[in-house]
Amino acid sequence: MSIGLSDLQPKPIQVTIKGVELTSKPLRLKHALTLAKIGAVFEDASKATSQEIDRAQAEVDSVFAELIPELKDIELDMSATMELLQQLMSNIEPSENKELNESGVKIDSDPKAQVTG
Repeated sequence: MSIGLSDLQPKPIQVTIKGVELTSKPLRLKHALTLAKIGAVFEDASKATSQEIDRAQAEVDSVFAELIPELKDIELDMSATMELLQQLMSNIEPSENKELNESGVKIDSDPKAQVTG
């Protein structure tokens, strides 16, 4: 069995939001970076301006609409937003890492290593 370029095509993933099953495109780098940028706004929300918060919400909505076109123009509540984010982010972890974690193998830095800096 040979592998071809078509095997590199991202495969859609199934997500469930409040019991509704939807098909999502997998996260690409631009989506992950956008979500990380948005996360930075919410890490210290007390310092975020209203404009930054509004922009972050618009960017989340844009990412969701791009990945799941059915969500365009739908405003998800906070619990649905978090549920969807968790499902999307869990799909970027390599399957080998998931299997290792389920088996109790942790891939962390050496706790005995000396920390510098």
